[in-house]
Amino acid sequence: MPIPADAGRSSDEAVSPDGRDIRLGMPTNGRTTAVVDAATYRVEAVLKTGPRTNHPNFVTVGGVDHAYQTVGALNETLMYWRSKTGAPPTLVKTVHNLAPRR
Repeated sequence: MPIPADAGRSSDEAVSPDGRDIRLGMPTNGRTTAVVDAATYRVEAVLKTGPRTNHPNFVTVGGVDHAYQTVGALNETLMYWRSKTGAPPTLVKTVHNLAPRR
């Protein structure tokens, strides 16, 4: 798959379990490219997530599809709602990660 220019030579990728989404996270440019139509590689959205964006992942809870994205420099995990109709992802929650106690 040719990586879209907006992904900035992504080093972190994930494919959704249903095969619809491909997420490309780029740690150095603070963006995530969401390729929603995996069959055509059409870029659905470029999300401005923050510095050290990496580790995309997917989960479905109660029939609702979500995507997660870590933002290392902000110590956050972003949770997005995934549309079943190809609409852009919607940010639904920002989780502030806690460092482990020593």
